[in-house]
Amino acid sequence: MAISFQLLFFIVSGVIFIYIREGSFKYYALYIVFLLTYLLSRNDYFYYAFEHFIARFLTQNNAEIFTYIACLFLQIVFYNYYCRFALHFLDLDKHIRKYFNRIMRIVRNLGGLFFGWAIIAYSFNTPHLYMKLLTFLYLPIMLSIFVITFYHAISHCAKYKNFFLVGVCAFVFFCFGIVHR
Repeated sequence: MAISFQLLFFIVSGVIFIYIREGSFKYYALYIVFLLTYLLSRNDYFYYAFEHFIARFLTQNNAEIFTYIACLFLQIVFYNYYCRFALHFLDLDKHIRKYFNRIMRIVRNLGGLFFGWAIIAYSFNTPHLYMKLLTFLYLPIMLSIFVITFYHAISHCAKYKNFFLVGVCAFVFFCFGIVHR
């Protein structure tokens, strides 16, 4: 059910991006692609099929670790794209450019940092350390960004975007409940 809704949202955002050229929907479409990939990875059939595919190139133990870390990293990727979409959609790049650039730099650096940590966690066979970094470092940073951005968005955005902000609040509230495998 969730996958069919995400496919619908992907089609709608793709149409909006192609016909209206609203750049923020490019990030929303990428968010949906990575969210769908993550949702499929939550299905045991796809998870273990991917793990067995990776086991062709790595040992079974390394394939398990790689798959575990890759699924965690998918969360970082789709959260980052959603953050980019929200910042662009709320026109914060037009209203408070300095704040926008700073947050975009933080999000990019977090993505790169966690990619590096994924490689390190795989190299040292410590996938649970990666999950702890995700839980106790990445998520609190993103939550802090959300709270500060929410304040700026209320101050600087058009009134109709308040509906979006209510939706984002619901997203954040429910999203942190489905984070871990």
